[in-house]
Amino acid sequence: MRILLGAHRISYGGYPGVGAVAVLGSGIAGLLTAYHLSTSSGISRIRVYEARRYIGRPHCTGLVSLSTLGRIPFARRFVEHYYSGVRILVPELRIIVTISSDRPSFAKIDRVGLESRLAEELSSRGVELLPCLLYTSPSPRDRTRSR
Repeated sequence: MRILLGAHRISYGGYPGVGAVAVLGSGIAGLLTAYHLSTSSGISRIRVYEARRYIGRPHCTGLVSLSTLGRIPFARRFVEHYYSGVRILVPELRIIVTISSDRPSFAKIDRVGLESRLAEELSSRGVELLPCLLYTSPSPRDRTRSR
């Protein structure tokens, strides 16, 4: 089995050439990782593990640059609006970043719709999507029960 951490591949046991891969998390990064892996040869099995019960949740604004938009499969179908400027606020650090252009440079995408579409595509390619299967440590309440 291989575990991918960002752009680094780490091998743990298994046999050379088997090509089993586990992707942790079904957010946009995990789904895109699984998507690109599914297009490579030599990978026999891909599993995407997710801690939640479902894929696609509104946890991000969905704001991407136009160059990023062009690299995400199906993303153009989910564009809600184009922007020529954005303002990013980080109140904890008292930072405000303003980026502007004379033409549209950013797109707001429907992240939930895009993630759901990517999940459908991955399922059709034989990728296993496994919600609620990431290990979580027992809650303090569970620990007292086992004593």
